[in-house]
Amino acid sequence: MQIIDAFSVLGATPTDSNERLQELLEEKELISDDMCEARSAYADLTNPKKRLKHEIMYLDRDKFFAFNQMIEAEEKATATVHANVLVGLGHWFEEEKKYLFEKINYDRMMGGYALIDNESAISSALEEIRHEFVMVTDSYLDSLTEKKSLAKIFNKIVNVPDFKSFFVDELMAHYELALGEILQEKETACRELFSKIEAICTKFSNGEFLSPYLPNYVAKFEEALKDWDVFAQPLQKNAQVHGGQHKNSEELAHDIRNQVIELCNRSIEKLGYLLDTSNDYLSETYSNVGYGYSQSAVVKARKEFINQIPHSLRLIESLIRIVDILLQVFAELEITSEQLLQDKKDLQMLKSILNRWAPLKIEEEPKEKPKSLKKWKVGQVVHGVFALICLIVMIVGFSVDIFALGVSFLILTVAFGCCCGLYSLLEDKGVMKWIIIVAVVVGTVCGVSLI
Repeated sequence: MQIIDAFSVLGATPTDSNERLQELLEEKELISDDMCEARSAYADLTNPKKRLKHEIMYLDRDKFFAFNQMIEAEEKATATVHANVLVGLGHWFEEEKKYLFEKINYDRMMGGYALIDNESAISSALEEIRHEFVMVTDSYLDSLTEKKSLAKIFNKIVNVPDFKSFFVDELMAHYELALGEILQEKETACRELFSKIEAICTKFSNGEFLSPYLPNYVAKFEEALKDWDVFAQPLQKNAQVHGGQHKNSEELAHDIRNQVIELCNRSIEKLGYLLDTSNDYLSETYSNVGYGYSQSAVVKARKEFINQIPHSLRLIESLIRIVDILLQVFAELEITSEQLLQDKKDLQMLKSILNRWAPLKIEEEPKEKPKSLKKWKVGQVVHGVFALICLIVMIVGFSVDIFALGVSFLILTVAFGCCCGLYSLLEDKGVMKWIIIVAVVVGTVCGVSLI
């Protein structure tokens, strides 16, 4: 729907008299079957109050040519063209129009019409024109079925230097209303993804391992937030040029920032506790454990502390990444950006501290000393002595033809001999006693059977 002044509809000029307008209307009736537009144009031009709007539009009709061309084009114009046309139109509404008062009165005098008394009438007519253009533009933009195309146009608008105008403000209000539902859907998606990040970090703070999928969820959150920002960015920048902040964006940034701080605090709470517990151990003051803990408890805490450092580093790096994402997306929120910059410095300082602790090595608890060489040699000698005694008894038994005694002690000699020779291999396994027990039982059974 083009916006055309009544003069252009009839083919008239502001200096044409009432009689000339009548003639032009009659000419239209001869060549057109639909006279509604022409009769409406004639009625407006012969009414001094309604005529003023058309006089203004006629004098600056070149300003509206690009707009009408954009509205009626068979192929949609590019986002850049849309932005330049709409911003230019907004600038035109903001310009001084003092030249109109004299020009319009001169044309009216030439055409025989009543002159306008003051410039306030022109201001009222301009307001009416602006309202009409807003209505037509809103209707046109609503016809764009692809919402991302609409967002692209408004992103181009806010990137045009000095785009600010009342006309653009009204278009922005309609844009926010039209995209309210999709903005809410995308914000919900962002919050749900961040809740998954929060769940991973909370599990880690509660003693579980840090999930290796945390960076993946951070990347998904970044993608979702930037997708939301495609639609929210025009509203943020428009609020910024008016010295304010977009309310919904401010709330989202505030909520996520607070959650990042809370996740950081919770993640280092246990780390701080372990550090306090193992403080003396970490400072290599082993002689005075302190804090009322045993050395074993301190060593255990130190192990947990050192094992947790790499995971804590990964978590802090992810939180820094999230802060960087927030800084990029919410750059237009000046107060929030300042707070996020300070948050990033604090997180980087914490990261540097963790990096200094990362090279620490785990000091194992003193292990039980291995048994002395003297102790296990005595045991071996004892088994050797028993083997020798059994051997002597065996020889005596066979020499006096007591085969039962000889066989029994033959078995015991072999058992004690094996235990003596393999002492170092059998001692820790605890099988020597079973060898002796089996040998005694077998020897006894064999001896009894041979009697």
